[in-house]
Amino acid sequence: MPPSPSAPVAPPAVGSERGMIIDLPLRWVLIIVVFSRLLIAANWVWLQDFGLGDVPYYVDRAGMLADLGVGVTLREYPTPLAGLLFLPWLLGGGQEGAYLFWFVTLVLVADLALCVLLWRSGLPGRGWAIVVWSAVGALLGPLIWLRVDLFPAVLVGAGALLMVTRPAVAGVLLALGAGLKLWPGVLAGFLVDRNVLRRGSWRTPVLAFAGTGVLIVVLSVAAGGWDRLVSPLTWQSDRGLQIESVPATALMALHAGDPNTWAVQMSHYQAFELFGPGVAETLVVSDVLTLVGALVGVLVLVRSWLAPAADRFARTETVAIGMLAAISLLIVTNKTLSPQYVIWLAGPLAVLVALRGFRVRRTRRLVALVGLVAGLTHLVYPVWYGHLNGMDPHPVGTPLGTAALVARNLLLVVLTVVTVHASLFTNRPKERADTMPSGL
Repeated sequence: MPPSPSAPVAPPAVGSERGMIIDLPLRWVLIIVVFSRLLIAANWVWLQDFGLGDVPYYVDRAGMLADLGVGVTLREYPTPLAGLLFLPWLLGGGQEGAYLFWFVTLVLVADLALCVLLWRSGLPGRGWAIVVWSAVGALLGPLIWLRVDLFPAVLVGAGALLMVTRPAVAGVLLALGAGLKLWPGVLAGFLVDRNVLRRGSWRTPVLAFAGTGVLIVVLSVAAGGWDRLVSPLTWQSDRGLQIESVPATALMALHAGDPNTWAVQMSHYQAFELFGPGVAETLVVSDVLTLVGALVGVLVLVRSWLAPAADRFARTETVAIGMLAAISLLIVTNKTLSPQYVIWLAGPLAVLVALRGFRVRRTRRLVALVGLVAGLTHLVYPVWYGHLNGMDPHPVGTPLGTAALVARNLLLVVLTVVTVHASLFTNRPKERADTMPSGL
C-alpha cells in the first residue's frame, strides 16, 4: 500500500548509477543559500552605495495611506498589496530606516520559505533547485529585496511545486499572488488537466482559487471601493512605451545613436518611457503582440490539459514548463518591463530543476538562458541605467547599456520560443526519473 499523503518524505537517493540524479547534500545547499544572500548584501552596501530602490516611495505612500485611506493611495497596485506595503510602516512606526528593515525582512522570509518548501518536497534535484533560485536572485542583485515582485514570485513557485499534489493549496497560492500583482492569475488554468477533468476533481483546485479570489475582491471593495479595485488595470493600460520593454528594443537602439530624435522621460507612472517617431506605432504593435501572446498562451494551456502524464512527476514537469512559457509570453509582449520581472521566471524554473536536476538538456538550456537574462538585467539596471535613460549620458556607458538591453531582450525572445516550443511540441524525455515522493 502506498504511503499516505501526510507520510514523511524520505531523502532522495543519491549516487552515480546511470539515470540517478546526484543532488547536493544539505550542508552545501545551506552554504550556497547563505553565500548568495551575503553576495546580494555586499552588492547592495558596497557597489550600489546602499541605494534604497523603491522603499522611499513605499514609505511615503504608506504614510499617505494611513492619512487618506487605501481608496486614493497606491492605485497602481492591487488593494491587498497596498495593505502588505503598509505592514512595514506599522512595524517601523513610520520611520524610513525601520521601514527598510522590516520590508527587507519580510522579503527574506518569503525568499527562504520557498527554499524550505523546495527542500521538503523530497524531489531528487531539490538541492540544485534551491541553488538555481538563489543564483537568479544573486544575479539580479539587491533589486529583488527593494521591490515587491519577489512576493508573487514565491507564491507562483510554491504553486507550481504543489500544483499536482496539493492542487487546492496551489489554487489558494495563485489567488493570493494575483491579489498582490495580478499576473499570477493567468496561471490558474494550469490547475486543470484531462485527468482531473475526467474524474471531476477539478472542482477542488478551481473552487479554491475562485473562492480565495472572491474573498479578496470583496475585502478590496469594502476597503477601497470598486474604482480602487480596477485602478491597477487602467493604470497599466494607460502607460506608455517603457524603455526596457521588448517592443521598445529597436527604438532604444536608434535612440543610442540619436538621442535628440528620441527622448526618454520619467512619466507620471513612475517609469522611464520613450517618446518620438515610431512610438505610437510600436504601442499598436505591442497591443497586437499581447493579443497574439494571449492566444499562444491559450494553446500552451490547452496542450498542458491534454498532455499525457503517466504520474504526478510528469504532470508537474508539464505544468512547470507551461508556466515558464506563459510568463515569458507575458513579459516579452508587454509595453512595460521592469528588471524585477525576471524573478517571476525563477520559481517554475526551480521546480523544473527539482524534478530532474540537470540531467535533461532542455533544463540545462533553460537555466543558462534565465541566468544570462538575469545577469544582463543587472547590467541594464542599475549598472548602466543612468546612461540608458539619459540622466547620465556617457560616450561608452550609453552604447554598452544599450547593447546589454538589446542582448537581454533578444534572449528573452529566445527563452519564449524555447519554452513555447517545449510546451507545444516537445515530448517528455524518455528516461525516467525517481518517483515523485508522495509527501510533496
